[in-house]
Amino acid sequence: MRVAAPASVDDALRAIGAFLELPATGTCADLIALSGRNGRTSPVPVVELVDVGAVWLEVGGISTHLLPRQLPDVTDVVSGVVYARAAEPALLAADTGYVIHVAGGRDLAAFQVRASAPEDPSNVRIAGENDSGVVTVAGSMLDFSWSASADASNDLLYVDTRPDGIRCVFDNVGHAAVPTSLLGNAGTIVVHRLHRDALRAPGVDSGEVRFDFSRAVGYVRP
Repeated sequence: MRVAAPASVDDALRAIGAFLELPATGTCADLIALSGRNGRTSPVPVVELVDVGAVWLEVGGISTHLLPRQLPDVTDVVSGVVYARAAEPALLAADTGYVIHVAGGRDLAAFQVRASAPEDPSNVRIAGENDSGVVTVAGSMLDFSWSASADASNDLLYVDTRPDGIRCVFDNVGHAAVPTSLLGNAGTIVVHRLHRDALRAPGVDSGEVRFDFSRAVGYVRP
């Protein structure tokens, strides 16, 4: 991604929908307020997504190529090339190592990086969840529990509630709780396991490899 000053990298990521808005760890926030839509007055930056040649992922010895798509699609604010997944989700496994290969192009030399995906969010247990994957909300707090390996201490778990529009973020310590006062009478809970690694490669000023695996369950009140 290339963006001209004075726009910030965060503003450019927001323009392409790639910025992850997170409240402080251990807290919950309204997503609209978190994104600052009501108060942001800075102009939308013009962003170029650089053509970096072929891109593919190697997972468990299986290579999965990402398909390039030329932009703009709808707006002329963002132009260039975006790379999309073309594989079945089952090929993109959780809790394993990935090698990301970039063939390079006119503006960027070839490189590869290694990163580790977090555990599957299906391992996160939600109090009151039945065999059909529906959570019955009761009491003042909704409890979450999961296995937390020591080598994934920098990972995060975050929870989105819909249509309530609330996001809560927790350290990877194996347990968390969301106030049930933030939930309506019925909706959806989306549990995310998040892992991020810094991307360091020749010609790249700053970058990130981000894994964000999620699962959704319905919730109701008794």
